[in-house]
Amino acid sequence: QDELKTTPGKEERSKKTLQIARCYDYSNKNKEAAEWYKKAFETSDDPVWYYKYIDKLKSADEYEKAIEQLKKFAKENTSEKGKASEEIKLCEQAIEWKKEKNLFTVFSIDSLNTFRNEYAPSAYENSQLVFTSDRKASTGENKYAWTGEKFSDLFISKYSLGKFEKVNRFGEIFNSDFNDGTCCFNKSFTEIIFSRCG
Repeated sequence: QDELKTTPGKEERSKKTLQIARCYDYSNKNKEAAEWYKKAFETSDDPVWYYKYIDKLKSADEYEKAIEQLKKFAKENTSEKGKASEEIKLCEQAIEWKKEKNLFTVFSIDSLNTFRNEYAPSAYENSQLVFTSDRKASTGENKYAWTGEKFSDLFISKYSLGKFEKVNRFGEIFNSDFNDGTCCFNKSFTEIIFSRCG
């Protein structure tokens, strides 16, 4: 960001602004990404980045602000009125859905969740759960450039007496110095399909 202040030329500044926006976006930092996508639009006038700004506002649960910004945008850019109107309808619908009674409760499970990424849970034999995470215990020391965290591995925990037990890596054969994860099993749990990429 500091480098941006001394970057000469509008086109180069626009390119770097967009890179900053994407970095925040890929790191799931929606509010920061929204701010920088808006700046990217202001430096390039490309409506694609304005809609990315709106998407990030929605991801940050700021639907009212998104509607307000879309109305202003449609007024100033009449050629975008149709698309902006559709986006406004989607935001209004999301606001209505939020008012409805939720049938599910989402909560953190302290024995499984860390401040790192945990995702793609898959049921395994004997009341066990296999999931993907880029937590500290992941294999290797390298960081994944996209997230700035360690490469992901498969982890396992057994559910017993109403709680999940200690989390362990799911077999060294499945975990490498690359991203390993998002697995599924056959019915008898004798075969596994998972992805590995660097």
